[in-house]
Amino acid sequence: MLLQLRRMSTTLEKMVILPSTFTGSSRQMHEYAQDAMTYVRSYRRPDLFITFTCYPAWPEIKEELSYGQTSTDRHDLLASFLTEATKVNQCFV
Repeated sequence: MLLQLRRMSTTLEKMVILPSTFTGSSRQMHEYAQDAMTYVRSYRRPDLFITFTCYPAWPEIKEELSYGQTSTDRHDLLASFLTEATKVNQCFV
């Protein structure tokens, strides 16, 4: 039993480096920052920075989901709602 615990503890102590494709990892954030700097170098500083948010619990989104689905299962719905929000909000810019 003691030998098994020692083997388990050595496997738990291994360091894992997450790739930049892992959402929320420091490597991904660094990659995004580098991409932003590339845009600034190529196109100069932006005059206007606009962000859009999409609340996954909006009734319009929930109506489109099938039984048992969550909004994270339907990225196409979120993308289409953001596209529509962009079209609507362009008149304010």
